[in-house]
Amino acid sequence: MTLLDPRTTARRAVLAGALSLLAASCASGPGDEDFTASLRAARPEMTADDAQCVVDHLQQTYSDDELVVLTTDASSMSTDALDRFAADQLDAVRTCGLDQQVAEELVAAFAAANNVSLEVAGCAVASLQDQIGFWELTDVLAAADRELRFQRRQFEAIFVCGDRSRVIDQLGPQLVEQGVSSGDAPCVAEEIASTMEVDDLGVLYSGRMTDRFYGLYFDALDVCEALPT
Repeated sequence: MTLLDPRTTARRAVLAGALSLLAASCASGPGDEDFTASLRAARPEMTADDAQCVVDHLQQTYSDDELVVLTTDASSMSTDALDRFAADQLDAVRTCGLDQQVAEELVAAFAAANNVSLEVAGCAVASLQDQIGFWELTDVLAAADRELRFQRRQFEAIFVCGDRSRVIDQLGPQLVEQGVSSGDAPCVAEEIASTMEVDDLGVLYSGRMTDRFYGLYFDALDVCEALPT
């Protein structure tokens, strides 16, 4: 699966500037204006009032120094701390009535990098934003983080948002290897993909078949009137 390439993603420059702005402003002690400005630089679709609302909400839980670390040096934080921050960001976004707001530039970049429609990309980015957090998502995407867990999150987000093409592409050759004819494999792959749930993707990760997946496989053979050789 293709991840965003930082060489072709203009978003990277936007985020770098936003983080530099925050880091520089914090050298003399951060204030509300600094956090709000950095958030708006990273998320230009937000109004000043919306950004201030998010910052105000987060400052009820975190000190300014903690926010600096979480938004500029997250690698020094524990996974649990980052998970809590992601949840708190989402809570702030929802409290401020912004939970459906997704940056158009980020959606366009995601769509181009993953070759999916803008509709699927918008849904996937929103899903990833819910899982990862408000600030972290743009940073992770723009940095082309190739950590396996994030690759799978992207894959699953696209799948849940209705684009099964990657699953079909992976299943086709594997079905042929299992004896399904090359002519029948596309139909069988499409049928399996259409009935899979996100938990079934583990079969593609591990290569280990489950009873449920065997059931999907044989049902698909019946629908497509295909017989493995």
